[in-house]
Amino acid sequence: MQKNVPIFPLNIVLFPGSKYGLHIFEERYKKMIMRCLTNKELFGIVTGDDSVYSKVGCLCRIENIKKEYPDGRKDIIVEGMYRFFIQSSHQHNDGYLEADYTEYVDLPDAKIDISKTEQAKSKFEKIVEKTAMVLEQAYWDKLEKTRLKSYKIAEKSGLNLQQQQELLISKSENTRLNILIEHFEKIEKYFDYQSQINKLIENDGYLN
Repeated sequence: MQKNVPIFPLNIVLFPGSKYGLHIFEERYKKMIMRCLTNKELFGIVTGDDSVYSKVGCLCRIENIKKEYPDGRKDIIVEGMYRFFIQSSHQHNDGYLEADYTEYVDLPDAKIDISKTEQAKSKFEKIVEKTAMVLEQAYWDKLEKTRLKSYKIAEKSGLNLQQQQELLISKSENTRLNILIEHFEKIEKYFDYQSQINKLIENDGYLN
C-alpha cells in the first residue's frame, strides 16, 4: 500500500533499529518536526541532498527531544523503524520534501545462514579487540537480541557512506552479512600489513 511521508535528505544512512542524534535548525525542518510531533507521524531519512537523494531510505520515529532552544531549534534522538522506497516526491508548502512511498522489505522465504551470522560476529569482535575500541554492554546486549544482526554490526564497522547504503538496499540478510565479512577481511589484511611493517622497523639492524 502506497503512503505519504515527509523526507529528510542527510549525509547519513539510518538502519532499522538504529538510533541517531539530529540537530534541527532549518526553518523548514523545524516545521516538519513539529508536524511529526503533533500528529505522531514518522519521517523518512534518505542519503543525499534536496536535488539528488537515494530512493531507498529508513522511516524513523522521534524517540525523544534532548534539548529545545528559544529560537525553535531542537536536538532530537530518532530511531529507525523500517525501510521504504520512494515512488514519487514533491515539495511541501513548508519547504521540505514529501514522498509517496511503499515499504521496502527483504525477499520472502530468505533463510538466514547462521554460520554467516557467527562468522560476521566473530570477525567483528576481533576487529574491536585489535582496535581497542570500547563498546558499552548495552550495545552487545542489543546485538544478541536483534534478529537481523547485520544492521547492528554495521553501526560500528567503519563502513563508508556508499557501503552503508549498499547494506540498506540489500534485500537479503545473508548478502548484508557477506558485505560485512568482506569488509572485515580487508581490515584484517591491513592489520597484518601493519604488523609486518612494525616487525621490519623493529628488526632493521640499526643499533641504538
